Amino acid sequence: MNIAKAAAKRPVAVLMLLLAIVALSYLAFQRLHLELIPQVEYPYAAVFATYMGAGTEEIEELVTKPLEKVIATVPGVKNFTSVSQPGLSLILVEYEWGVDVLAVSSRLERYLNIAQAQLPEGVRPTVVEFDPSLLPVFAFSTLEDPERFIQQLKRLPDVAGVEVLGTGEKVVRITVDPQKVRQFQIDPSLMEMFLSGNFVYPMGTLKDENGNVYTVTVDGRFKDIDELKMAIVGFRGLTYQMATTGQMPRLLVPVRLHQVADVEVVERNVRGTVRVNGEEAKVIVVRKRSGANTVQTVRQVKKLLNELKVPYTSLIDQSLYTERAIRSLLRDLVLGLISASLVVLIFVLDFVSTAIVALSIPLSLVVAIVLMYFFNLNFDMLTLGGLTMAVGMLVDNAIVVFENIYRYKSIGKDYVEAAGRGTSEVFMAIFASTATTVIVFLPLVFTQSFAASMFKYFAATLSLALGSSLAVAGVLVPAGSRWIKAYKTSSYEKVLGFYKQALSKALDKKWILIAVTIFLVVISGWYVLNAKRSFIPEFANNVVTITALADEQVSYEKMSKLVKQVEDFILKNKDKYNVQAVYADIGITSQFSQIIGGASENKAYINVWLKGKRSEYVKKASQLVEDLKQAEFVGLRLEFGSGNYLAEIFGYPLTIELIGKDLNALMEKAQEICDKLSSKNVGQVSIRGEAKIETVYVELARDRTIFSGLVPGQVFMELQYYTLGKSIGTLQTEHGVLPVYLNYANLERINQLESVMLKGSAGRDVPLSAVSDVTKKKVFNSIEHKNGERVVYVDIVQSHLSTSDLVKITQQVLQSVNLDGITYSLAGQKASMDVLFEQFRIIVITAAILVFMLLSALFESFVVPFVIFSTVPIVAVAIGFVLILFGYSLNLPVLVGALTLVGIVVNNSIVMISFIKNYATLNNQYRQTIVEAASLRLRPILMTTLTTIIALLPVAFSRSEGSELESPIAWTIIIGLIFTTAFSLFVVPGLAELFKIGVKEKV
Repeated sequence: MNIAKAAAKRPVAVLMLLLAIVALSYLAFQRLHLELIPQVEYPYAAVFATYMGAGTEEIEELVTKPLEKVIATVPGVKNFTSVSQPGLSLILVEYEWGVDVLAVSSRLERYLNIAQAQLPEGVRPTVVEFDPSLLPVFAFSTLEDPERFIQQLKRLPDVAGVEVLGTGEKVVRITVDPQKVRQFQIDPSLMEMFLSGNFVYPMGTLKDENGNVYTVTVDGRFKDIDELKMAIVGFRGLTYQMATTGQMPRLLVPVRLHQVADVEVVERNVRGTVRVNGEEAKVIVVRKRSGANTVQTVRQVKKLLNELKVPYTSLIDQSLYTERAIRSLLRDLVLGLISASLVVLIFVLDFVSTAIVALSIPLSLVVAIVLMYFFNLNFDMLTLGGLTMAVGMLVDNAIVVFENIYRYKSIGKDYVEAAGRGTSEVFMAIFASTATTVIVFLPLVFTQSFAASMFKYFAATLSLALGSSLAVAGVLVPAGSRWIKAYKTSSYEKVLGFYKQALSKALDKKWILIAVTIFLVVISGWYVLNAKRSFIPEFANNVVTITALADEQVSYEKMSKLVKQVEDFILKNKDKYNVQAVYADIGITSQFSQIIGGASENKAYINVWLKGKRSEYVKKASQLVEDLKQAEFVGLRLEFGSGNYLAEIFGYPLTIELIGKDLNALMEKAQEICDKLSSKNVGQVSIRGEAKIETVYVELARDRTIFSGLVPGQVFMELQYYTLGKSIGTLQTEHGVLPVYLNYANLERINQLESVMLKGSAGRDVPLSAVSDVTKKKVFNSIEHKNGERVVYVDIVQSHLSTSDLVKITQQVLQSVNLDGITYSLAGQKASMDVLFEQFRIIVITAAILVFMLLSALFESFVVPFVIFSTVPIVAVAIGFVLILFGYSLNLPVLVGALTLVGIVVNNSIVMISFIKNYATLNNQYRQTIVEAASLRLRPILMTTLTTIIALLPVAFSRSEGSELESPIAWTIIIGLIFTTAFSLFVVPGLAELFKIGVKEKV
């Protein structure tokens, strides 16, 4: 059955089918998520463990090393890196790509549970799988009290967590007053014993006389804070020694907690603050639940805030990029429609015919959206990018079918026969064209890297859209064939006559053209192979990120005053730089920022959002950075960056990893390398973990301790009451269930530590200075490991040079440094670039072989595919031209464009060779046959090429957010189509004549 003929006879049925698909696409669109990046399973997990009060070296020895030994034995683990900081050990685990992350993480947890016995008491490692939902989808500042709306935010269906930055954990703190303790003659060491039992204990089950079973629960909890204040904590004159020997005072006078201590709800461990536009504000961070729709989540939050009339300022909004991408797709769709319509209108001079062809673009996208739903794909920057790139190609198949039906109607055929013969005659060609475009992406299925995993989504939506266009072209255009009118245009006839003359001359000099082409391919190939390389281009956005650093001992309160200098400078010149908002995150504002972002009290992050168009804020951002570099800020060192999401994922342009045992030697060599790189003007260079901090070091004298009537363990226990506090359960308060901590006084100064009184066995007070030596010790603020070995990182944070140039300079510097047994490796974006080029080489070769195999199968020949495939090497000429013309380095976007070209550049040659093959004869007019067949294909080739190029021009010239990624892809495809179209029109016919395409088949 000829589907095209059936469609031509039943246009109403086709219309109903298309309307049904439109309805389905509407339903599918409602169910597709709108995300920033695809929801893929990332092969990473973080293991972190806290050990309060421990220094960097203690964390390294007691926590990090035992955990690393266990992690190294877990199957499926590829690499692991760690950071040991005061009180915290963080280990980032990288799994092999393709493993079941959930299964490997469960195995990792089991291994760590076994290693629990090797860790200090109370240290429990936690495994967290990397999930983009851990990153905030929305953050905002407000002057309102968050308690007014925080619970309602948490109850939103797609919200997983809400965090208020700059506030500490609320606890119930009991602060014992030593003077009142002496006044009421109680022993503070007995207070914990009197306050113990603040828990609920299950005690098994009991039966009654009827055999009924009852659970037994003992509840010793304090009911509220008032009951806690009235708790008895001792008796006048009762000491620890008397209690242990059973002695009691003659008169039992109870002492209650409120008489000797302050009981209050406080924020514990406040180590940071946040400001917005120079004013202290509450910053609320919202995280979505895994699998939730980012845009929908943000909309829910904004809607609730508006309903509650909460004034707020948006700081982070992941939904903006996705919404912009959708608007960009709609813009490109409209421009694609207009460009396709104009091209078709120029060639056929009929509005109805133009409308029939132009409708193939939105209808193909509609079908693609339905297919995305069934393939579990969502809208994100990759899938939308695939659809955007496909817009210009969606009309190609429809144009080829339309032009052939148009040709048959021009020679007097009725619309049914014209639809049937015209469609069937070219359907194999357009099927081959679509199949070759799609098949080049097949090797991506077998590649395993982050970039390949991301690009699979781009390829999937591009393939679905092109596949949809094939179905639409085979049904829609034949259905509208009765309204297609044939006109002859004198202008096109002139172009056709010129082409015939030019092609005849080209065929006469085909050997010269072939030789020139080979020469250009060889020269271009050599240039491309030796071109500058990088991983991803530099991105420009409206955010300037400033990292402010002070001396290591600076507290967050002092840091806050220092950072105010920078904020005041920016806000004073707000109009000059078109500043929209200034957000300062000072110190440690959340546990998440400390674990993931490396926050510390002497560090602040200042984000400056700029207003205006892209060209304006790029210029203003550069001006702001230069002015800040020239200004002087007392006690601060500034580093600059941009809110580049992709750069945060893939790392700095280049990172040098120095591996060895002696940390001081590593730091010395790192500093030497850093100085040499800086002298070569490679950009901003920094050393990770070089900072040292002074810690208070209490060294117990064991003999003195014992002779003072104490044991070392007792010193540890009693000292905890003066520093961290001792947990004694939880308490129900108006703020919820809060932990309760017992503290003896508040130590605020170092000199108070030596005066801490410890209770000896004879009942006398012993100062800490009598049993220990209290000194200051300088240690590294952090110690990093890679696969269990100590490592120091030298980062090239920002550079105007390509990654390949940075590698050459760095290699020269490393060769000039005597590393004394220290080993090194190069990482960062350089490592991702190496993986990309290695895998891309395999992908391109495999794709080329698959294209050749597909063409051989379709044409049942080896010669015909060879002639068609000769178009592919021209891609090298196009890439070389693009690199020279636009100054690009060979990077991910250019390679993506090149891979796309491998699939689409053969399309014109397929159409050309198919007609030459069908029209070839054995008579002496073989050349005339080639010229006639080629001229018949001139119109569809020009129309498809022009529609694709014109539709991609808005993307190519775009200067909006993300254009650094999309513009190189578009230009690569545009230039590639120009070169390969010329090759298909003038060189491919010569190759067809050379190999006598179609002649042998006629024998």
